[in-house]
Amino acid sequence: MNICYIADSFVPSRTANSIHVMKMCQAYASLGHRVTLVLPNWYDGIEPGVEDVYAFYGVRPEFTIRKIPIPRWRSSTLYFGVFLPLVALLSRPTLVHTRSLSVAWGMTNLFRISTMFEIHHIPYQNQRQQAFFERVIDSRYLRALITITHALADHVRPLLRKEVRLIVAPDGVDAMWLQQPLSPADARAKLGLSNETRRIAVYTGNLYRGRGVELIIELARHLEDHLFLVVGGQEADVARYREQASELPNLRFVGFVPPAWVPSYLYAADVLLMPHGHTVEAVGGSDISTFTSPIKMFEYMAVGRPIVASTLPVLQEVLQDGINALLIPYDQPLRWVEALKRLQKDVQFASGLGRQVLLDVKQYTWENRAQRLLKQIGCCPREEARQ
Repeated sequence: MNICYIADSFVPSRTANSIHVMKMCQAYASLGHRVTLVLPNWYDGIEPGVEDVYAFYGVRPEFTIRKIPIPRWRSSTLYFGVFLPLVALLSRPTLVHTRSLSVAWGMTNLFRISTMFEIHHIPYQNQRQQAFFERVIDSRYLRALITITHALADHVRPLLRKEVRLIVAPDGVDAMWLQQPLSPADARAKLGLSNETRRIAVYTGNLYRGRGVELIIELARHLEDHLFLVVGGQEADVARYREQASELPNLRFVGFVPPAWVPSYLYAADVLLMPHGHTVEAVGGSDISTFTSPIKMFEYMAVGRPIVASTLPVLQEVLQDGINALLIPYDQPLRWVEALKRLQKDVQFASGLGRQVLLDVKQYTWENRAQRLLKQIGCCPREEARQ
């Protein structure tokens, strides 16, 4: 089958959006489908100095990337709803997957191509966008509306016609992480941590408001026998937090690393931290705490280390306290300290959490996600994908 993923993502960049799109394209390609990723050729917002975009994301070059110039006369609706889909049609797609409302509108209403529209938040912010969304869900060319959490599905379900197929599909992780794991010794050697005797606690991701960096700083003050590694973030955020925590020798702000390097830090860890606050800021400043399905949660799970996370209800769709993670309210730092001490002292309990989370994550690979989506809309499964 010929699948075209049309995205408004910045590729290459540091955004979770771009990681998600690249991983899904690889997943479709790994199932045997011909995949084309169509993107705007953005003038800014792109990570500089990236020569191999596939290697940057740690994906195989099994799909084609087409970047389309952005005309100076561009309007959002005209470019994403008409021009970008029109160019994408040159690849003669059987199916389109998109996270762009304008693209979904153009494909279902103008060009009448079978389309899966995926949303990670409320898909409209004003009446005009709401009208576009209603046109999309009213089209018979919409094969499925995909949400990443049950919370988001419950929010949009009252808006849908009965015949709209609503699929809940959380984010995922590379199957390669499960098939070719790194040993802690190899991971630490790769990072220059072979002689480190302290327990290593790792956080990966952006440093936006609500990501829990202040809590990690507090933990470092209480647990001098732990080395805390904070991996990710924009340069300005990293610099600000480095200055704020300059007196803590057991806390390192590593800064941004390419997605392909993230596994080494996770495999080097004894424990992984996901201290989301009551509000979680995304790119652009929007609050995603109600509907988020963090990619890093599944990456954490895939390395089989104990996870300590906050008690956001949406995280509890996947994580279960005392079974495959420890879940603690964000605003109770002393309980976080006690949790890390417990994992340090009770090795059997910590190992049990790691084993269980590794079993649970197997259903959440990107390949399984892609195959499940295709099967639910009646398209060919893996064994029939390529004749």
